[in-house]
Amino acid sequence: MSAFSEDKDREEETCYLVTPSYKKSVYEELMYTKYYGDTRVSLKVTKVWRYGEFHVDLTNLEAKEIVKLDEVNLNKYCTEVVCTDNLYDYEAEVIDIDKYDKDLQKQINLDVFDDDEYPYDDCELVDERDWELDDTLYSIVGGVEIDNVKSEDESENESEDESEHESEHESIAYVNTVGGKIVGGSFEPPKEDKEETYKLCENVDCERYPPDWDFEEDTESTYQEGQWRKCCLCDGYFDDDGFGDILFVQEEPNNQEAECDLCGKTKNIVQMKGCGQYLCEAACDESEEEEEDENKDKDNDKGEDKEDKNEEDKDENKEEDEDEINKCDECSVDLDRYRDGSTDKDVRCNNCYWEDKEGKDSSNIIKPDYRKKEEEEEEDDTNCAVYYNEYRCKHCDSTTASDDPDCYICGKKFCMLLVQVLESDDDDYSYEYNSEPEYNDEDEDDNIKEEAPKKKPWPTFSPLTEEQLEAKRQEKMWDIGDY
Repeated sequence: MSAFSEDKDREEETCYLVTPSYKKSVYEELMYTKYYGDTRVSLKVTKVWRYGEFHVDLTNLEAKEIVKLDEVNLNKYCTEVVCTDNLYDYEAEVIDIDKYDKDLQKQINLDVFDDDEYPYDDCELVDERDWELDDTLYSIVGGVEIDNVKSEDESENESEDESEHESEHESIAYVNTVGGKIVGGSFEPPKEDKEETYKLCENVDCERYPPDWDFEEDTESTYQEGQWRKCCLCDGYFDDDGFGDILFVQEEPNNQEAECDLCGKTKNIVQMKGCGQYLCEAACDESEEEEEDENKDKDNDKGEDKEDKNEEDKDENKEEDEDEINKCDECSVDLDRYRDGSTDKDVRCNNCYWEDKEGKDSSNIIKPDYRKKEEEEEEDDTNCAVYYNEYRCKHCDSTTASDDPDCYICGKKFCMLLVQVLESDDDDYSYEYNSEPEYNDEDEDDNIKEEAPKKKPWPTFSPLTEEQLEAKRQEKMWDIGDY
């Protein structure tokens, strides 16, 4: 009795609708062949579909076994392809290509792949490259789900009969009467199902649904956005690849007037599909914004009075003066707006701030430290020395600012020496630099080195009156006359 029932289950077959349990699990393998002379070459093209439906005739035992398999080879059964949707991957492989010589391998690759090393589609392989299709294999990995096709058809037929029956009873008659008599009438035709209407962006175009959309499970609220995101301007989705997320609102067919939300420009404006913001096509530049603001200010100032301009200039100068006066609270360095962020009072400079926050080894401290430079400059200013030159006679110790090598007091020749004197506020400190010229004096006595008399370091000038000078000259004449 049991053997008879098993034979009965094997013989009776029922048509089932077979669908994959997971996405990207429907595989289609196309086997091609081509002859190069006497050499037969085989090509396998593999397509991976996101979804597919198949009508498969199965016995009761086969139906019980097929739902337990991880990989189902549909070619083992009587199978009819209903549909395959959303191609995910497309690959081509020449079987045992290494066994052919290099010239033949090159020719095979030219007949299979284009310049971008992407395989040709089915039509090009058959019509243009002379490949012949031998077989097509279908398989599903990851498990399948089955439904009885007859039960679904019966339920659909019942629903259709009910809808027709209801439409007959729902027909409404409109009657026109004049003086209580029927003069005409009309029946309202049955309402037809309206097609879904939706709006999509054009230039750059949006798609109604993304390529990985699951029509059975996904909705706008459950769809997980990734490369494809929902457009806020239309009912579709856009590819977030850096170009698909913008809409050229000022070009055909949109022809809208728009203004940049950042800089206020009205030319070459695009709208972002993700947030709806209007921006410049070439991106806004801060310098351009500043220039435009300056131009606007200039245009506004032209209509103002000269007195208002002068008052504004005075206020600006006062603010600048106040900014220049403000110093750092810690190191007393003049604040800089670009370096320290502000020139207001009670503000620390950049290095003092980060040294207090992160220590002396902080990476935000500007190097070399500008605070040390200013301290060194202040020290240089305080220790700044001033030298001046004077000429002093090595015999009579008279001084003069003239560079005449002969002394006008004692009459000696080539006896005036250059002396550099350091001017200082401290009377106890001075510096003298003597430079004695090398020359041959006519007078042998002049060549004898004399000890410099002790003298005060501070320069002593000898301003003489006309009477004193005349007396000196007379003494000199009498001395010469004695010789």
